[in-house]
Amino acid sequence: MNCLPGWEEGERNILPVKVILRHFWRWLENQHITQPSECTLFDYIKYDLDSCKLEEAVDLLAERLEEGKAMLLLDGLDEIPTGAARRLILDAVTLFTNRYKTCRFLVTCRVLSYQKAAWKLPAYDFPELTLAKFNPQQIEDFIHAWYREVAQKWEKSEADVASLQVALKREIRRSYLKNLSPIPLLLTIMALVNTVYGALPGTKALLYKRCVDILLWEWEQKRFSEVGHLPRLSELLQQAGRVQSDLLVCLAKLAYQAHTSWRDKNRESLAEISVKDLQWTLCELHPQKSLTWTEEMLDCIRERAGLLLDQGEDTFTFPHRSFQEYLAGVHLARQRNFVSESLKLLEQGDYWRETVLYAVGCLVNNNQQYEPPAYLVEKLCPERGEDTERAWQNIWMAGRVVLEMGANRLQDEADGKNLLERLRSRLAELLEQAALTSVERAAAGDVLSVLGDPRFDAACFHLPLTYRAKAEPFFGLLEIPSGKFTMGSREGDKGAYDSEYGNPGQLIMPYRYWMGRYPVSVVQYSRFIKCGGYDNDAWWSEIAWSWRNGNWDSQVEDEKLKNFLARRPTELRYQPIGWQEQQVYANHPVVGVSWFEARAYCQWLDSRLRQKLAESNRPPLPDDYEIRLPTEAEWEKAARHADDRRYPWGDADCDNTRANYADSQIDSASSVGMFPHGATPDGLTDLSGNVWEWTLTPYAGYPYKPYGQGDAAETVRRTVRGGSWLNDSWDVRCASRLRLVPVNVNSDIGFRYVLSLSSSVF
Repeated sequence: MNCLPGWEEGERNILPVKVILRHFWRWLENQHITQPSECTLFDYIKYDLDSCKLEEAVDLLAERLEEGKAMLLLDGLDEIPTGAARRLILDAVTLFTNRYKTCRFLVTCRVLSYQKAAWKLPAYDFPELTLAKFNPQQIEDFIHAWYREVAQKWEKSEADVASLQVALKREIRRSYLKNLSPIPLLLTIMALVNTVYGALPGTKALLYKRCVDILLWEWEQKRFSEVGHLPRLSELLQQAGRVQSDLLVCLAKLAYQAHTSWRDKNRESLAEISVKDLQWTLCELHPQKSLTWTEEMLDCIRERAGLLLDQGEDTFTFPHRSFQEYLAGVHLARQRNFVSESLKLLEQGDYWRETVLYAVGCLVNNNQQYEPPAYLVEKLCPERGEDTERAWQNIWMAGRVVLEMGANRLQDEADGKNLLERLRSRLAELLEQAALTSVERAAAGDVLSVLGDPRFDAACFHLPLTYRAKAEPFFGLLEIPSGKFTMGSREGDKGAYDSEYGNPGQLIMPYRYWMGRYPVSVVQYSRFIKCGGYDNDAWWSEIAWSWRNGNWDSQVEDEKLKNFLARRPTELRYQPIGWQEQQVYANHPVVGVSWFEARAYCQWLDSRLRQKLAESNRPPLPDDYEIRLPTEAEWEKAARHADDRRYPWGDADCDNTRANYADSQIDSASSVGMFPHGATPDGLTDLSGNVWEWTLTPYAGYPYKPYGQGDAAETVRRTVRGGSWLNDSWDVRCASRLRLVPVNVNSDIGFRYVLSLSSSVF
């Protein structure tokens, strides 16, 4: 019987047996056992197996115990409610382990509940180990195991369980949950919230409210639900004539005071709460200020609730900094001078930002108060502000406040609509003036993306509408004149690769063309999808359409490409890779698109834009020009302007003020146009960094040869240019180039288009 597949050969037939110790304790009570023997635990396990109609397993268990091939997992020692009961359990476990010394035993208990020497198992048999944080794979494994149990115990369908798994995995990637999910307790709570409610709440404040409820009340309720009596914490509050909200208000005040007085502003640090402060706070809840009652409350919080953790040396902390900030926000939301107090706190820097946001969430979601948050937004984002770091910080914060309260709520009144329009405009200004650090600006750009980026025209395929508060003259297409230009690198060029050598000193571009100011954004590409771009073969070549339908690999002759395809089976395509996640940030470059998809988008946009211009009686696009991917030469001429510059901005070294690359530490694609210092003299942005960009040209060694439309099969490797957020400064130079198969769909590859000659391309 291979009970543990995947273990080493000699370990596979170890029989695992799980014992929930609180169930064992209740069985002892029902059996009136006060003096256990070495057989008591076995008798309980036999009873448990019999009640589950697994009588045949008893003999197997007895055999494995005698052979030393059983592993007993004894769960929840801290869930035994009294010292006497816990001593009874410890005696039963000790006698049993002495009887079966060659078996394995693992006992779980919360750390602080295992501190008293009288309640400990013998240290020589049971060394103490503390549960480590989960790594990414363990998080995945936990979620899979959790929902396997949910399917069995909650009688949910496979489809429901699969949907819940996907939702939880997606949700824990949110920026404010990334630091929580490796903590087993908190991941368990998030999984429970996700299972009970079908999803994690859309706002942080609601999520933490539910998590606090679980840690403070439901955790203990679950343990004692089978007994049918009130959890001890609720019972004690009832004795004092109090309810749950009274305790929450006191803990919130305590969290606010601790957050105010804590000197260590490190984002991960936790304020220490003295046991005296906690005792004083609890004592105030009792009408007679009973110290006995207070001590019982303190013991109950220490041992049974999970919201405050006893760290020893007469101090407590919350389980994570975010719980401290949330509860401080609960207190802040109760203040009559919420707006003025919040403004004062925000003047102290980013230490208070999260607390203010939690307070906004409490006002909106718990109290349905919308006016105080709206007034805070108005104060943070005045019509005319100073051009200072603090002023821009406030505008970014105003955007975050609107996201927390919900933009729709702000638009319910005319004044709110005007305020939201002002905020969007100021956030766009923040990006285009390169205010704040690159990481902060990227975060502000994400806020703008969710609120709606006014730089793009929803009435015209979301093409660029304004640039630096001025109207785009030609849909964001910027003219690149004909003439001489440099392509590739020369001996001695800093950071050059061998693949960049071999061109003459200068080449001549014989025609003018226009290039898009930005790479194609998510919101632009979404219009292509909504208009049936994946359903109309008019925009796709024959081979591309075959690929879209998942059956093109038979047309591939290149052996290396065939091997590549064998490792990445094709399937029906109806959107880019990772499209659901991408849509959250509409002003980011679209990624996860193949060369085929990029070309199809260009074909579609060319047709639709011509049609729109004809309907509006505006001048048409030139007949001999088309919207398409740029050739490699067109891309590099636009990037290098008319000289031999290393980067689009010139020869100055790359840094995090000019491009989104590895050293910028943004660690993902970012809003287009947020690096104005990295733009070309013509105003093209994001040519260095952010995402690699597909070109029309098949990859080949230099010297460069002009590319005719029918010169190469569509299945050959294509050149990508520009580098991405993953790459170092060498890879974001104008001359840097890579070759990729046309079906590559990486998370750092996008594209931009040109309006250029259709019959002959350089």
